[in-house]
Amino acid sequence: MDAVLAVVQTWDDVEGWGVCSAEEFPGGCWVHYSVLAVPGFRRLTAGDTVWLVAEVGEQDGYDFRATRCCPVGVSFDAEGEQVSQASSEAYMSRLHLSFDEDDPPASR
Repeated sequence: MDAVLAVVQTWDDVEGWGVCSAEEFPGGCWVHYSVLAVPGFRRLTAGDTVWLVAEVGEQDGYDFRATRCCPVGVSFDAEGEQVSQASSEAYMSRLHLSFDEDDPPASR
């Protein structure tokens, strides 16, 4: 099955799974954290749009289960490795350090 756009309906960080919805998955698609192509802690957030590849197979009451899932803007190769992520100011941070001119050099 080709990747389709889906929306995260629910996600449980403790259990490590959730459900995504799309027309192609009537009743929802079960997603486990192990199939997420995201850097760091593998989680999704309800309301996010994701690319989803799934198979037919009963899982916890759902007729579909994901075999690969990633947020929009993330790409992966044939082996499922992340190859790029769209840049976003939302993922950027900056740190600016400054010292008061009145501080003596020994305290710096």
